[in-house]
Amino acid sequence: CCLFFCTLIFCVKVNNCAREQNTFNVRDYGAVGNGVVYDTKAIRLAMKALQQNGGGELLFPPGYTFLTAPFNLSSHMILTVSHNTTILCSTRGEDYNLVQVLPWLPFSSGAAPGYWPQSCLYYDGGQDPRATSEGGVNITIQGPGLIDGQGEKAGWWKCADSLLTPPCLTSPPYPASIVANKTNTLTGNRPHLIIIRNASDVIMRNISVHNTPNWNIHFAWVTNLHVHNVHAENDPGGPNADGLDIDCVQNALVEDSYFNVDDDALCVKSGRDWDGRQFGRPSRDILFRNNYIGRGHGITVGSETSASVFNVTFENITMVNTGTGVRMKTQRGRGGLVENITYRNITMETIQGQCIQVTLNYHVVPPTNKTATPVFRNILLENIVCTKAGTSYFLDGLPEQFVEGLVLKNVTMGAAVGKEQACEFVQCQCDILSTCPSCCSSTNNLHCNKNADIGCYDVTDRNNNPLDVYVGQLHDKVTLENCAHACQSLNFTGAGIEGGNHCFCGPQSNLSSRKAQHVLRPFNECLPNNCSMSYGDGCACTGNTSEHCGAIGRLLAYNYTCKK
Repeated sequence: CCLFFCTLIFCVKVNNCAREQNTFNVRDYGAVGNGVVYDTKAIRLAMKALQQNGGGELLFPPGYTFLTAPFNLSSHMILTVSHNTTILCSTRGEDYNLVQVLPWLPFSSGAAPGYWPQSCLYYDGGQDPRATSEGGVNITIQGPGLIDGQGEKAGWWKCADSLLTPPCLTSPPYPASIVANKTNTLTGNRPHLIIIRNASDVIMRNISVHNTPNWNIHFAWVTNLHVHNVHAENDPGGPNADGLDIDCVQNALVEDSYFNVDDDALCVKSGRDWDGRQFGRPSRDILFRNNYIGRGHGITVGSETSASVFNVTFENITMVNTGTGVRMKTQRGRGGLVENITYRNITMETIQGQCIQVTLNYHVVPPTNKTATPVFRNILLENIVCTKAGTSYFLDGLPEQFVEGLVLKNVTMGAAVGKEQACEFVQCQCDILSTCPSCCSSTNNLHCNKNADIGCYDVTDRNNNPLDVYVGQLHDKVTLENCAHACQSLNFTGAGIEGGNHCFCGPQSNLSSRKAQHVLRPFNECLPNNCSMSYGDGCACTGNTSEHCGAIGRLLAYNYTCKK
């Protein structure tokens, strides 16, 4: 009864075995579903029956609003929030019992371990009697209904800056460590909406979440994760309201989803500082694709990178009215290696801050030892357009640790994008088609990836040295029109094709010896009569005097040859 969903370098296991078990309808256990009466007891009774059954479906039937305190999930289960149904999370701080923080965060160990409030929907493989030594397994959360955290209504947002006021500090029982030192609660008693920790084969699909008290969705210590068609949205003003956090997660696919939040929209993390390095579980092999971002602080790696992050791709993502666009952030003290990160096919419109931020100096702190000094290496930014923003680039490495191997291919900053904010301590290069940051070198020799979706083809410079030029979705197909366009982008006055599959660029004199040549010049070089822009974007000539103005594609239909 198990299917396998495979994508690129990893597979996500999708297990629907729980559907073959019984369905446990919370109404059958006494839930009222009017949004006023707390249905917590009925929901927990249904969960207990599901666990005793060995798994199954916890069903919130259509047309109801179920008000509840937090409840625990289980291995081998599907939680279904039906159409026109809402799970409404409690507004009472005392309903959120305290649980120990994740083992890779500060205060996670020692004599006085840290605590934070249980999330509204919560799973911990370390506390699940049905979990194996490897944690829980086979957990699905699906809609098409809504999970509402009531973050604003409950007052969670107001007490974010005053953790000693309700509901942020009304959750019993208080361990002695918290009574003595309330800073051990890290972000205080504002719960996340959903946490799944220490589990594998996890699915979230076709569901909406709204107005979390803190982060919306947090997957921690998960292997094999598939998120599909999830809609996460907060009203404006939600503090720390991340959309989706992937934390010490391996093998993940996040696709076809929408995020309109007030902090990092999509974020990959791997533990914080010494605790994170000691726990030592990197996030790796993660793909985000076909997602839409509204408000938020970007599509992000970091800042918690202490156990390292490997092989992450963001592609086919649209961002509109977002605070920051592409974002990678960490700082001294974190440590960890972040390597092989790709941002591809990203469209950004109206970015309030920086289109692209890559920083090892997120918070400015003094230099530290090598182990605690973070490393960014092998970052590819490809086919990115930012049309309007406050700032183009913020690239900021460290004097003792440069950002290494940053490559920009076809990255365009529009006329309405503000100036570069910073560019230092970075080893980077750009192709000829990119808006290149000031501290990066520009080169024509960024080689095409023949297996990539984005097509490219080879051209040759005046000395017959090979160049690579990106031309869109052409899959290496060379046409006369695209050859001319590529050569013009390289500031050559001539373009020609030979053998049907090779494009040559160079001055007209060099091309005159080639067969089947098609030569174009910029319209302002045609003599004796200049071509007007109204005629098109190219010109061609025969002999020394005859000129032809028009669109490049039309001109290339003729075998015009320019001569000195």
